[in-house]
Amino acid sequence: MNDRFDAIVIGSGSGGRAVAGRLADAGMGVAMVESELVGGECPYWACMPAKALLRPVEAVAAARRVPGVTAGIESWNEVLGFRDDVTSGRDDARKAALYASRGVTIIRGHGRLAGRGRVEVDGRAYSTERVVIATGSVTALPPIDGLEASGYWTNRETMELTAVPESTAVLGGGPVGIELGQMLSRYGSRVSVIEAGDRLLAREEPQVGELLARRLVDEGVEVRVGADVTRVVREGERVRLRFAGGTELEAATLVVATGRRPRVQDIGLESVDIEPGERGIEVDERCRAAEGVWAVGDVTGEGQFTHLAAYQGRIVC
Repeated sequence: MNDRFDAIVIGSGSGGRAVAGRLADAGMGVAMVESELVGGECPYWACMPAKALLRPVEAVAAARRVPGVTAGIESWNEVLGFRDDVTSGRDDARKAALYASRGVTIIRGHGRLAGRGRVEVDGRAYSTERVVIATGSVTALPPIDGLEASGYWTNRETMELTAVPESTAVLGGGPVGIELGQMLSRYGSRVSVIEAGDRLLAREEPQVGELLARRLVDEGVEVRVGADVTRVVREGERVRLRFAGGTELEAATLVVATGRRPRVQDIGLESVDIEPGERGIEVDERCRAAEGVWAVGDVTGEGQFTHLAAYQGRIVC
């Protein structure tokens, strides 16, 4: 494999693949580094499997609102089969082949900056004039005593489920927590959505959160707002949540959906004098982070949306 490229993109999510494809189409020698699956979070653990799992119970719920109509899920295995078809069985061979056909070299492994114009992937060095960081984001864990040791699901484990848990506690009353909680409830789990703030969907108008809370309660979801979880304890096959004030809640499964943080750890930013802020890597109007280094997508903290990452990718190009 060639050790020098015109551009190296670290990460193959929406932003990374947008950059890599456009630069390759323009005739540049481009490498795209990926430690997991080509395509990033959206096709395998977020947007696409979520919509595949949401659609069946959404259709059932809509049908049940029609007088005289009954509806239900007839085959759980077919639902899972639909999800797995949408996610290509978490096999990225076709996506990797597509980018390879456009001239993009796929390098598998953990990529990190190793100084100006230098990227290392699992110890092997590559040189380039341009580096684009598109490492995305990871689940942000709240500082709750015992949480990490207790075992929990994130969006990934929820999207990979093979059986619906008997009961679920969802930490986080934002869009993802509500989406996952409502979905699991409609599949038959007894769900509690827990929000530390005083309302759901804190970034929206207050009435939106209030209306949604009422709808969730009508569907059988317990909604707890202003609920400060102080400790999580694993007890055999169940988890126990302890709240400020002494009350407790027990569930078979705990889902953490309290937001995401930029993936900036262990990617060598210090080697090119980039100091990320709380929101991620700061960039200018051309998504430039430093001389010869650009950043796009969730890692910039500019808005964690697939379409925004792709747009930033076009700006770089």
